[in-house]
Amino acid sequence: TAKKYLKTRSSIVSLLASSYHSHPASSRDKCLCRIAMDRKSNVSRTTSETDIQIEMNLDGKGKYNISTGVNFFNHMLEAFSKHSMIDLVVDAKGDIEIDDHHTIEDVGILLGEAFRQAIGDKRGIKRMADATVPMDESVAKVAIDISGRSYCNMEFDFTNEKIGDMT
Repeated sequence: TAKKYLKTRSSIVSLLASSYHSHPASSRDKCLCRIAMDRKSNVSRTTSETDIQIEMNLDGKGKYNISTGVNFFNHMLEAFSKHSMIDLVVDAKGDIEIDDHHTIEDVGILLGEAFRQAIGDKRGIKRMADATVPMDESVAKVAIDISGRSYCNMEFDFTNEKIGDMT
């Protein structure tokens, strides 16, 4: 299992790259070919509240350049990029002097668009995956389905009104 973990690099990368051993020889070559292809995206979104550009490389090295104006959100996106090995550039300008939710919401919408563009026709990609990640004082549980039906359910129990500078 340690070898398998090192091969997949992360649960997100394993979602996006089908397992070599789960396909018969005839489809194995297609799968490896698909993984070697460029899986990058460059998307932007401008509204009356935000102006955002995102560049993504699913087959990256975990390099990032994140600027949202919300330090804790930057930290979370940087951790996502680093641990998923997805290169990520996010340049977001928003009305954070009023509230940070427009910026966070629009970055989330655009990240979904960036993923959709980067994965293309989804050939050779597992449709769904899940992961449980224990951390110092928390546990993250994630289930992902890239079927195209949009839905997000997040459950948090916060004891403070803010996390860092994020409301």
